[in-house]
Amino acid sequence: MILDVLAVRGQCFLARESDPGRDLRTKSLLSGTSENDKDSICVHNTHNIANHWRLVKVYSTHSMKILGDSLVELIGLLNSPRQDQVLLSEAKVEIDRALFPILIATGVKGPLSVSGLADLLGRDYTTISRQVSKLTALGFLARAANTADGRQTVTILTARGASIVSAIIEARERLLGFALSDWTDEDRNLLASLIRRFVDTVVAVTSNVDKKAQ
Repeated sequence: MILDVLAVRGQCFLARESDPGRDLRTKSLLSGTSENDKDSICVHNTHNIANHWRLVKVYSTHSMKILGDSLVELIGLLNSPRQDQVLLSEAKVEIDRALFPILIATGVKGPLSVSGLADLLGRDYTTISRQVSKLTALGFLARAANTADGRQTVTILTARGASIVSAIIEARERLLGFALSDWTDEDRNLLASLIRRFVDTVVAVTSNVDKKAQ
Protein backbone atom coordinates (compact mmCIF):
# COMPACT_ATOMS: atom_id res chain seq x y z
CA MET A 1 0.00 0.00 0.00
CA ILE A 2 1.34 3.45 -0.90
CA LEU A 3 1.16 6.11 1.76
CA ASP A 4 0.07 9.64 0.91
CA VAL A 5 2.76 11.91 -0.46
CA LEU A 6 4.30 13.73 2.50
CA ALA A 7 5.80 17.22 2.41
CA VAL A 8 9.18 17.04 4.12
CA ARG A 9 11.21 20.22 4.35
CA GLY A 10 9.43 21.49 1.26
CA GLN A 11 10.07 18.28 -0.69
CA CYS A 12 7.81 15.35 -1.55
CA PHE A 13 8.38 11.98 0.07
CA LEU A 14 6.71 8.76 -1.05
CA ALA A 15 6.84 5.52 0.95
CA ARG A 16 5.26 2.13 1.50
CA GLU A 17 3.80 1.03 4.84
CA SER A 18 6.22 -1.89 4.90
CA ASP A 19 9.20 0.49 4.80
CA PRO A 20 7.90 3.96 5.67
CA GLY A 21 11.29 5.52 6.23
CA ARG A 22 12.54 4.97 2.67
CA ASP A 23 11.71 7.14 -0.33
CA LEU A 24 10.49 4.88 -3.14
CA ARG A 25 12.03 7.09 -5.80
CA THR A 26 15.55 7.44 -4.43
CA LYS A 27 15.65 4.37 -2.11
CA SER A 28 17.23 6.64 0.50
CA LEU A 29 16.18 6.91 4.15
CA LEU A 30 14.48 10.05 5.34
CA SER A 31 16.56 12.03 7.80
CA GLY A 32 15.60 10.99 11.31
CA THR A 33 14.78 7.39 10.42
CA SER A 34 16.86 4.23 10.49
CA GLU A 35 16.81 0.74 9.01
CA ASN A 36 15.03 -0.45 12.16
CA ASP A 37 12.29 2.20 11.99
CA LYS A 38 9.69 0.02 10.26
CA ASP A 39 6.53 1.18 12.02
CA SER A 40 6.69 4.93 11.67
CA ILE A 41 8.19 7.79 9.75
CA CYS A 42 9.79 10.99 11.03
CA VAL A 43 8.58 14.07 9.20
CA HIS A 44 8.65 17.78 9.87
CA ASN A 45 5.35 19.35 10.77
CA THR A 46 4.04 21.81 8.19
CA HIS A 47 3.36 24.33 10.97
CA ASN A 48 6.15 26.75 11.79
CA ILE A 49 6.30 27.19 15.57
CA ALA A 50 8.54 29.96 16.89
CA ASN A 51 10.43 29.86 13.58
CA HIS A 52 11.53 26.27 14.22
CA TRP A 53 10.32 23.11 12.50
CA ARG A 54 8.86 20.76 15.06
CA LEU A 55 9.82 17.11 14.66
CA VAL A 56 6.86 14.77 14.98
CA LYS A 57 6.35 11.08 14.39
CA VAL A 58 3.51 9.92 12.14
CA TYR A 59 2.60 6.30 12.77
CA SER A 60 1.68 3.80 10.10
CA THR A 61 -2.07 3.54 9.68
CA HIS A 62 -1.65 -0.21 9.17
CA SER A 63 -0.79 -0.88 12.83
CA MET A 64 -3.68 1.33 13.97
CA LYS A 65 -6.06 -0.65 11.76
CA ILE A 66 -4.84 -3.93 13.26
CA LEU A 67 -5.29 -2.50 16.77
CA GLY A 68 -8.77 -1.16 16.01
CA ASP A 69 -9.96 -4.36 14.36
CA SER A 70 -8.54 -6.44 17.22
CA LEU A 71 -10.31 -4.31 19.83
CA VAL A 72 -13.65 -4.67 18.04
CA GLU A 73 -13.19 -8.45 17.93
CA LEU A 74 -12.10 -8.64 21.58
CA ILE A 75 -14.93 -6.44 22.86
CA GLY A 76 -17.45 -8.50 20.93
CA LEU A 77 -16.01 -11.68 22.43
CA LEU A 78 -16.00 -10.34 25.98
CA ASN A 79 -19.57 -9.05 25.66
CA SER A 80 -20.97 -12.33 24.36
CA PRO A 81 -23.45 -14.14 26.65
CA ARG A 82 -21.57 -17.40 26.09
CA GLN A 83 -18.33 -16.00 27.54
CA ASP A 84 -20.20 -14.67 30.56
CA GLN A 85 -21.64 -18.11 31.13
CA VAL A 86 -18.22 -19.73 30.79
CA LEU A 87 -16.83 -17.34 33.41
CA LEU A 88 -19.72 -17.87 35.83
CA SER A 89 -19.50 -21.63 35.36
CA GLU A 90 -15.76 -21.60 36.09
CA ALA A 91 -16.43 -19.50 39.20
CA LYS A 92 -19.24 -21.86 40.25
CA VAL A 93 -21.48 -18.85 40.75
CA GLU A 94 -25.17 -18.68 39.96
CA ILE A 95 -26.27 -15.13 39.26
CA ASP A 96 -28.02 -13.26 36.46
CA ARG A 97 -25.31 -12.45 33.90
CA ALA A 98 -26.69 -8.90 33.60
CA LEU A 99 -25.98 -8.30 37.29
CA PHE A 100 -22.47 -9.57 37.93
CA PRO A 101 -20.68 -6.69 36.09
CA ILE A 102 -22.13 -4.35 38.72
CA LEU A 103 -20.67 -6.50 41.49
CA ILE A 104 -17.27 -6.61 39.77
CA ALA A 105 -17.24 -2.85 39.19
CA THR A 106 -18.13 -2.20 42.83
CA GLY A 107 -15.51 -4.66 44.03
CA VAL A 108 -12.72 -3.29 41.81
CA LYS A 109 -13.50 0.43 41.90
CA GLY A 110 -14.81 0.61 45.45
CA PRO A 111 -18.02 2.29 46.62
CA LEU A 112 -19.82 3.86 43.66
CA SER A 113 -22.98 5.87 43.19
CA VAL A 114 -25.62 4.65 40.77
CA SER A 115 -24.63 7.37 38.31
CA GLY A 116 -20.98 6.38 38.69
CA LEU A 117 -21.83 2.75 37.92
CA ALA A 118 -23.90 3.83 34.91
CA ASP A 119 -20.99 5.86 33.50
CA LEU A 120 -18.49 3.09 34.16
CA LEU A 121 -20.58 0.32 32.59
CA GLY A 122 -22.03 2.38 29.77
CA ARG A 123 -25.65 1.76 30.76
CA ASP A 124 -28.48 4.14 31.46
CA TYR A 125 -29.18 5.32 35.00
CA THR A 126 -32.63 3.73 35.23
CA THR A 127 -31.35 0.27 34.30
CA ILE A 128 -28.46 0.43 36.76
CA SER A 129 -30.71 1.72 39.53
CA ARG A 130 -33.10 -1.19 39.03
CA GLN A 131 -30.27 -3.73 38.98
CA VAL A 132 -28.66 -2.25 42.09
CA SER A 133 -31.99 -2.55 43.89
CA LYS A 134 -32.22 -6.19 42.85
CA LEU A 135 -28.67 -6.95 44.03
CA THR A 136 -29.43 -5.19 47.31
CA ALA A 137 -32.55 -7.30 47.80
CA LEU A 138 -30.49 -10.43 47.11
CA GLY A 139 -28.04 -9.43 49.82
CA PHE A 140 -25.04 -8.83 47.51
CA LEU A 141 -24.96 -5.03 47.82
CA ALA A 142 -25.78 -2.51 50.51
CA ARG A 143 -26.21 1.24 50.46
CA ALA A 144 -24.04 3.58 52.49
CA ALA A 145 -23.56 7.33 52.86
CA ASN A 146 -21.04 8.90 50.52
CA THR A 147 -18.20 10.11 52.75
CA ALA A 148 -17.34 12.78 50.18
CA ASP A 149 -20.91 14.03 49.87
CA GLY A 150 -23.39 13.20 52.62
CA ARG A 151 -26.30 14.00 50.31
CA GLN A 152 -25.52 10.98 48.14
CA THR A 153 -25.50 7.25 48.78
CA VAL A 154 -23.12 4.73 47.29
CA THR A 155 -23.26 0.98 46.80
CA ILE A 156 -20.87 -1.27 48.69
CA LEU A 157 -20.32 -5.00 48.69
CA THR A 158 -21.72 -7.14 51.47
CA ALA A 159 -19.70 -10.12 52.68
CA ARG A 160 -21.78 -12.32 50.40
CA GLY A 161 -21.18 -10.02 47.44
CA ALA A 162 -17.45 -9.85 48.13
CA SER A 163 -17.29 -13.65 48.13
CA ILE A 164 -18.89 -13.78 44.67
CA VAL A 165 -16.55 -11.08 43.33
CA SER A 166 -13.50 -12.98 44.59
CA ALA A 167 -14.73 -16.20 42.97
CA ILE A 168 -15.31 -14.46 39.62
CA ILE A 169 -11.94 -12.69 39.64
CA GLU A 170 -10.12 -15.92 40.49
CA ALA A 171 -12.01 -17.74 37.71
CA ARG A 172 -11.11 -15.01 35.23
CA GLU A 173 -7.43 -15.31 36.13
CA ARG A 174 -7.56 -19.10 35.70
CA LEU A 175 -9.19 -18.76 32.26
CA LEU A 176 -6.65 -16.17 31.16
CA GLY A 177 -3.84 -18.37 32.41
CA PHE A 178 -5.23 -21.27 30.38
CA ALA A 179 -5.62 -19.13 27.25
CA LEU A 180 -2.01 -17.90 27.53
CA SER A 181 -0.53 -21.20 28.71
CA ASP A 182 1.79 -21.46 25.71
CA TRP A 183 3.06 -17.89 26.10
CA THR A 184 6.35 -17.24 27.87
CA ASP A 185 6.39 -15.38 31.18
CA GLU A 186 8.14 -12.53 29.37
CA ASP A 187 5.37 -12.27 26.77
CA ARG A 188 2.62 -12.41 29.39
CA ASN A 189 4.30 -9.71 31.46
CA LEU A 190 4.79 -7.55 28.38
CA LEU A 191 1.15 -7.96 27.36
CA ALA A 192 -0.04 -7.00 30.85
CA SER A 193 2.25 -3.97 30.92
CA LEU A 194 1.24 -2.71 27.47
CA ILE A 195 -2.48 -3.21 28.07
CA ARG A 196 -2.24 -1.31 31.37
CA ARG A 197 -0.34 1.47 29.60
CA PHE A 198 -2.88 1.52 26.76
CA VAL A 199 -5.85 1.73 29.12
CA ASP A 200 -4.20 4.50 31.19
CA THR A 201 -3.47 6.46 28.01
CA VAL A 202 -7.00 6.13 26.64
CA VAL A 203 -8.51 7.09 30.01
CA ALA A 204 -6.27 10.17 30.23
CA VAL A 205 -7.05 11.26 26.65
CA THR A 206 -10.77 10.72 27.16
CA SER A 207 -10.69 12.68 30.41
CA ASN A 208 -8.95 15.60 28.69
CA VAL A 209 -11.52 15.57 25.87
CA ASP A 210 -14.38 15.56 28.39
CA LYS A 211 -12.85 18.52 30.26
CA LYS A 212 -12.50 20.52 27.06
CA ALA A 213 -16.10 19.76 26.12
CA GLN A 214 -17.40 21.14 29.42
